[in-house]
Amino acid sequence: MKKLIMLLCVATLFCLAGCAQYVAVGPNWRALYDAPDGGAARVSLSTAKEHLTVGEKMAFTVESDKSGKLWLITVGPDDVKRLVFPNRYSSDNSIEWGKPVQLPDGMESWSLRASEPVGNNLVVAIVTGRDAGVEDVRELLMSPDFSKSMELRRERFKYGLSKLVVTVTR
Repeated sequence: MKKLIMLLCVATLFCLAGCAQYVAVGPNWRALYDAPDGGAARVSLSTAKEHLTVGEKMAFTVESDKSGKLWLITVGPDDVKRLVFPNRYSSDNSIEWGKPVQLPDGMESWSLRASEPVGNNLVVAIVTGRDAGVEDVRELLMSPDFSKSMELRRERFKYGLSKLVVTVTR
């Protein structure tokens, strides 16, 4: 009982301090959560709803102060990296500076829905130069050492990124 009270006190202190730190579920989640913004572009990623139940539709808005290519990556509670956009239904991942991009845009033949496993999902929007290809991002996703791979990518091509956490419950 004493341990429980102590744990509740510590948790309350963190909440009162406004701490928005998330517990990473694995090395992929942690590496992407801690990834530097890249510095080549200021990227903004937003969603209307950060708390969803399984089956609810999701949508994101991305803006960048540089034109280039947009990549949307997620890492779920299972610590699996996924390239969400571009995809087989929507392959044009161009982004123009100052013009918000809606994902999905409503005209597409695809949608995003909250799904299992439940928990915190890290969503990352990366804007690269026009010379970056899907092979670069696929290589990044497949790398066993994600943080080192991010560092190598920063040397190879310029990028900017923004991230947010979406929580999925039942």
